[in-house]
Amino acid sequence: MTDTNLPLRGLKVADFSRVVAGPYSTYLLARMGAEVIKIEGVHPMDHTREVGPYTDATMDRNRSGYFSAVNAGKKSVTLHLSDPVQSALALEIAVSCDVVVESFLAGGMERFGLSYESMSARNPSLVMVSCSGFGRTGPMASHSAYMNTIAAFVGLTSLNSNGGFPTPIGATFSDLVAGTSIAYAALLAVRRAKATSEGAHIDLSMAETSMALMGEPFMAHFAGEAELPAPKHAPRNVYRTQGDDKWIAISVRTDEQWAKLVNTMGNPAWADGELVANAGRVARRSEIDAHISEWTRNFDNFQLTERLQAAGVPAVPSSDPEDVVQNPHFRARGAMAPQDYALEPGRIIPNLPWHFAAHTELDASVPPPPQLGEHNEELLDGLPRASADLIAHLSALAREAARGPAGHGH
Repeated sequence: MTDTNLPLRGLKVADFSRVVAGPYSTYLLARMGAEVIKIEGVHPMDHTREVGPYTDATMDRNRSGYFSAVNAGKKSVTLHLSDPVQSALALEIAVSCDVVVESFLAGGMERFGLSYESMSARNPSLVMVSCSGFGRTGPMASHSAYMNTIAAFVGLTSLNSNGGFPTPIGATFSDLVAGTSIAYAALLAVRRAKATSEGAHIDLSMAETSMALMGEPFMAHFAGEAELPAPKHAPRNVYRTQGDDKWIAISVRTDEQWAKLVNTMGNPAWADGELVANAGRVARRSEIDAHISEWTRNFDNFQLTERLQAAGVPAVPSSDPEDVVQNPHFRARGAMAPQDYALEPGRIIPNLPWHFAAHTELDASVPPPPQLGEHNEELLDGLPRASADLIAHLSALAREAARGPAGHGH
């Protein structure tokens, strides 16, 4: 980071996590000024380096878009934790940090000699967050989980069924929610450690972080209701517009908004009578949806949004990823921003979900991700048992593995 006044300046984090949840948490910390050291393997390497998307057929592991989005602003050191010498080097890095984040199944860090007990014996104020699908205790502690499996397990996909089969939500919701929770929990523990000199080991379950944000269906269950209550307002749905798979979301909550929507539609005869009152609209919401869909099919979703918003009707485009990336509102706020990365110039990715008035530079661009093993020499030089030959060997393996399929697996 070029700005030395960022809020987490001076915080040092060892990141042993992979895929999305843990890496997203440390990405947030890095963007706020923490020095984040990603301790990653070459074989196997972080899965997101291998899934792309890549911009060409070379499939260079340093150019994966997925990896870039959740690892920006970090440093990378490549260590094979099954090797006692290299796991000892990982331990040296970890105990020099304020925070350790890991996402192995229960017992994973212990297997490599990297337990919280061994670390805190040397750094009593160390904070460690262990993130897993279902936590480190309980009958499911050894179960693995990825992306939509967590959403399915906690009931989120059933809420997305719309009366049909449970449907995946199409995004890594549970991972990103868990990542935000990891960052928050880590900072709370760091605050406590600063005051008491006592570290903490935090057991964080991805399933439980998702459940914590799903209050409404659980409240319905506790109230004795078999399912979520019927909608209290209408119309409230997503309607098809012009173009290939383009939609608009309209949500009317008051009779006044309904009158404005009806006026914008040209006051059709079907919209009169008992539909003037919300109770009548709720009772006939399917019929209303059919009429509105017939009308919205004549318009571009962005242009219709502007027209409805100008009339005072709550409406937004139902966006696909291309719409979001190109959305001028998000671009203007820096919510989507170019990544400052020489290997992928011009790549646009999601930025931080908040904006600091004192740090507007954060809105302008996203820092680059680390290349595989890019900081091996910087981080290992001078550590016990880190010979020049070993550092050179690890860096050579990283360069070979990063080149794509031909170098993968060596």
